[in-house]
Amino acid sequence: MIFSLDLIRKQLRDPPEEEDTYLQSLGLAAEQAFNNYTGRTLYSADADLTEAEENAIAVTEEIELGAAVLVAWLYENRDGDVGGDRLPVPTRLLWNPHRWLNV
Repeated sequence: MIFSLDLIRKQLRDPPEEEDTYLQSLGLAAEQAFNNYTGRTLYSADADLTEAEENAIAVTEEIELGAAVLVAWLYENRDGDVGGDRLPVPTRLLWNPHRWLNV
């Protein structure tokens, strides 16, 4: 998982450790959501992107914070009954500058 479990746990104000596997799954889902939403391919901060595809991007603090917000939102709304199919507003605000517009 690219996103820090520690940051996710802090965003959720330290949930029980028994939830870590579930939180990691949500972190992977957030990574995929970032890729889908932005049209980018996300890599770890220390990845060498010299040979990567043109839309590659290394994780930044704002990308990771947007993911932590999304994971917390998914965690708090497990039943899926939240209405709409949009990302949380803070996540969109943090991820919008990274959208890949291939025109």
